[in-house]
Amino acid sequence: GTYYIRLNAWSGYGSYTIHSQFTPATQPNETAFLTNDITAGAGILPPNGNSTGHLAYYNLGYTDPHDWWKITLTDAADSIWIRTQSDTTAEIELRLYAAADTVNAIASGSNWGSYEEMKAANLIAGDYFVKGYAWSGFGSYSIINTAYQTVSIEKKLNTDMDLVIFPNPANISATIKFDNNFSGNGELKIMSLDGRKVQKTSISFLELSQGVELEVQSLPPGIYIVELQSETQKNLTGRIVKQ
Repeated sequence: GTYYIRLNAWSGYGSYTIHSQFTPATQPNETAFLTNDITAGAGILPPNGNSTGHLAYYNLGYTDPHDWWKITLTDAADSIWIRTQSDTTAEIELRLYAAADTVNAIASGSNWGSYEEMKAANLIAGDYFVKGYAWSGFGSYSIINTAYQTVSIEKKLNTDMDLVIFPNPANISATIKFDNNFSGNGELKIMSLDGRKVQKTSISFLELSQGVELEVQSLPPGIYIVELQSETQKNLTGRIVKQ
């Protein structure tokens, strides 16, 4: 900004010389926290934890434009919710990546402002990276991470799985095998861990001597529940991990 200096003649009179020297303020992100400008030095953001950061500097122009944060999920999560709140003028855009140094984000924020939030659902265990980008302005901010985990569903499926699914994890497709002698028609459903149906296919069991082919290429990475429904037999369930 612009500052003004006023000099008062306390006593006496005459000419004088005035000098000025500018010393930039200490900028933590340009020194101690410089490493969070790249994924290799991302700050740690625990599930259900929070931290603080700083983006951009008024007196240095376009510097420190983004911060990276790393989230490690030890268990699958139904969803995570990331929020940032700026203390000054910084307007932040958030993006979530499934791996370091990847190009395509799996989730992005919705506000792009002094308050920003981002949600991502159906996540498998592993490392995720959050990029906070200074859309405009500058200043410090707080960042909060809330993870909603669904360990109970995983444990149930690990101990009570009727369907044999391979390969698992899968990237493009998988085959489902089952022991029951089904007849007639049925449905094959894929659901997220929160019970949301993401795929449904009508099938005829007369054509399934080699098993059911399950297409997963279009699904986002995560854990899914597979349910095979029949008109005459009990429903069978299983689990598949989409890479």
